Amino acid sequence: MFLKVTINRSAILLKKFVSKVILFVSFLFFASSGWSQLWHADQSWSLEWENKFSAWIENEVQEDFLHKYNIQTDCADALISLRWIFARINKLPVVSTSSRGEKLHHELATWNKYKTHQSWWLDERFLKALNDVNSTTSTRTLLNDTYPIELLRSTLVVGTLYITSDHDSGHAEWIQKLEMTGTKIPLTFFSSTVPKQVRRFLVYPLVKTKWPQAKKSGFMKFRWPQKTQTGWSLTDAKNMPHYSLEQYESDVRNQIDFDDYVTEKILGHSLDGVNKFFSLASHLVDRLEKRAAIVDEGFKACRAQCKENSSQFYNYSTYSRDAAILFLIQGINEMIYSTRYRSNIDDAIASDIQLKWSQFQTSTEIDMGIRKAALGEIIFNWNENRFSSNPNDAIEKRWGF
Repeated sequence: MFLKVTINRSAILLKKFVSKVILFVSFLFFASSGWSQLWHADQSWSLEWENKFSAWIENEVQEDFLHKYNIQTDCADALISLRWIFARINKLPVVSTSSRGEKLHHELATWNKYKTHQSWWLDERFLKALNDVNSTTSTRTLLNDTYPIELLRSTLVVGTLYITSDHDSGHAEWIQKLEMTGTKIPLTFFSSTVPKQVRRFLVYPLVKTKWPQAKKSGFMKFRWPQKTQTGWSLTDAKNMPHYSLEQYESDVRNQIDFDDYVTEKILGHSLDGVNKFFSLASHLVDRLEKRAAIVDEGFKACRAQCKENSSQFYNYSTYSRDAAILFLIQGINEMIYSTRYRSNIDDAIASDIQLKWSQFQTSTEIDMGIRKAALGEIIFNWNENRFSSNPNDAIEKRWGF
C-alpha cells in the first residue's frame, strides 16, 4: 500500500515537472518569435481601414509631421514611413519589399535587441526598423508594392499615391488636400525629395502632368499584406479593390492632358483656362525657387567633385526637376498660343492672357542665390537649353548665364 502511494505521488510530481518544462519551452519559443516582433497585428487591412488611413493622413499629417520627429526621408521613404507608422499605431500588418527582394514586415525579430516603447516615436526598436526599411527601399520597390487604380472621385482621396519610377530616377508623392470649389486645381500633393534628410514636406498642385506609363508611373494604392504558409507576402494587384489599367489605356490619351482628365473625373468638368493659366504660372515660379535651394546645396557639396552615378551626384543634380520646369513652360505656351485649349479660353480673353503672361515674365524675379533674374530670362534659357543640371557646374552655368 505504501509503495503504491509513493508511485502515485512520484507520477504526479513527474507530471507537474513535465508541464513546467513544456511551459518553459513554450515561453522560450514565443520569446524568440512572436514576443520579439515589432508588434502583434490583431487587425487586417480592408476598405474601412483604408478610409481610416486617409482620414489620418488628412488630419494628422501636416507639412512638419516627420520633421518634428527627426526622421530623415527622401520621397519614397516618406510614403513608406507613413504607412508603417499608421500600421504600428493601429496594430495592422505591414510589408515592404527591399531592393534585394526580401519581405520586410512587422513580425521580424531582426531588431529585438533594441528597446521598445508604447509610443512609436520613442520606440527605439521600431525607429531602427523604419530606418533599415527606408535604407533598402526606393520608388522602384514602392511601385512594385502598389497597384494602379480606377480614377474615380471615390478613389482619388487623401493618401492616394502618385509614383513615377524608371531606371534613372523616380518620385513619389501623395494626395494631401482636395479642393472642390471648381475654381482651383482640385489636388494638392505632399512629398519629400532627395537628398535624404530631415525636412518639411514639399507641396505641389496637380498641374501639367504627362499621361502615366504602365509599370512606370500613375496613381497607386498599397497592396494589402497577407499571411501564407511560407510567410508574409502582398495580395496580387488584380485582387485589390478598384484595380484598373484605365490610366494606361484610356482612349482620350492623345486628346487631353492627364491633369485635365483627372480634374474632370473629380469635378465633373475641366478647370477654366484663366484659373489654369494662373495656377501653372504660380507653380512654375515655385518650382524655380525650390530649384535655387537645391542648386546652392549642390554647389557647396560638390564643387566639381561629385562623380557621375554617385549618390551625391544623384542627390544634387536637377535633371528630372529641369525637365518638369520645361514641361510647365511648354504647357503654358501651348495653352496660350495653340488652339488646343480654345474650349477653355475663348478668343475674347486669349489676347488678354497673352499680355498678362508677358507682364508676369517681366515683373517676376527669381533669386538664384548669386543674383536675381527676371522670369522671362530664365524661361529663355530653358527654351534654348542653356541651363545645366550637373551639380559639378558653377551656379551661373546651372541657370544658363
